[in-house]
Amino acid sequence: EAVVLAVDLEDDAYVAVVHVDPQGAAALIYPPDTSRVERLVGGRRHHLPDPGSAGLWILDGATGTESFLVATDRETAPVLAEIRDAIAACTDGLDRAASLATARSLLEETWDQVELVEFLHVD
Repeated sequence: EAVVLAVDLEDDAYVAVVHVDPQGAAALIYPPDTSRVERLVGGRRHHLPDPGSAGLWILDGATGTESFLVATDRETAPVLAEIRDAIAACTDGLDRAASLATARSLLEETWDQVELVEFLHVD
């Protein structure tokens, strides 16, 4: 099952997305290349990832709550490789709630705004 998030931006901003699956595994999934951070144009809706790209987000077969933390920053792009590595290290082995709280806390340290998007993944 492919997932695309619609993100409405009022202002130009850098965007990062962290996914926490029903088992608690957390990973930075956007941008796909942490060395290429682009500023998205404000005043419009963006679909992440681009539905025309080859990098669609595919959910595994596990059912339960899928969580996406969408972080935005209008001024600077935090170093995403460091955030990716910190999330992987700090959430390893945690249950879903603890993993989500830890990932959110890590993002809130360096990003202007962090929003949570969740949905129930069923068979």
